[in-house]
Amino acid sequence: MPATVVCISRTDGADGEAVGIAVASELGYRYVDREVVLRAAEKAHVDRATIEDVERRKSFVRRLLDGLTTPTVLAAVEAAPFSVAAADVAAGALDLRDVIRSVIGDLAEEGRVVIVSHAASMALAGDSNVLRVLVTASPDVRADRISRGGKWLAPAEAAAAVRDADRNRQDYFRRFYDVDREEATYYDVVLNTDQLTAKHAAAIVCAAARIAGS
Repeated sequence: MPATVVCISRTDGADGEAVGIAVASELGYRYVDREVVLRAAEKAHVDRATIEDVERRKSFVRRLLDGLTTPTVLAAVEAAPFSVAAADVAAGALDLRDVIRSVIGDLAEEGRVVIVSHAASMALAGDSNVLRVLVTASPDVRADRISRGGKWLAPAEAAAAVRDADRNRQDYFRRFYDVDREEATYYDVVLNTDQLTAKHAAAIVCAAARIAGS
């Protein structure tokens, strides 16, 4: 039986988004990325920025405990409209990581979907109807793509951006799944797009999706 869910993890600059869009188009599946954030925000009754903050950086509570929150930020939070959901988050009663994972589970149950990013491959590990894909490339290639050959960013800035993105990625895996090191064996298909175009990489993913479970 073909995989009804394709999870595409990607490193920045590896063209993973383009691969995901092409896979969704070829298979006739829904493409999902930002929808995870929107649905999680709706489910938790918080704004989108709150979910994005949980995914990208330390939580507000952790920053507060670490002494990183500035008086300006504290004043803004105190002035913001108060809600039961916000109180739950501040008290630690609601773990927004669980909400994000539950949204990914909901999407998988709906089926016929390509989920890009959000460590969906980890959230759905062990599900027989899921194909887990990693799209990556060498740091130099990724930096060149991000900088658009030096047109958008200087080479040194692009290289720093790639390193920062990789650190954030590692932090995400640690915070959400207690994984200190991402392994290739966490995925069914690993693609290096140094030479592969997004179209060719997508063709490989589609072929794997069609034979998955057979």
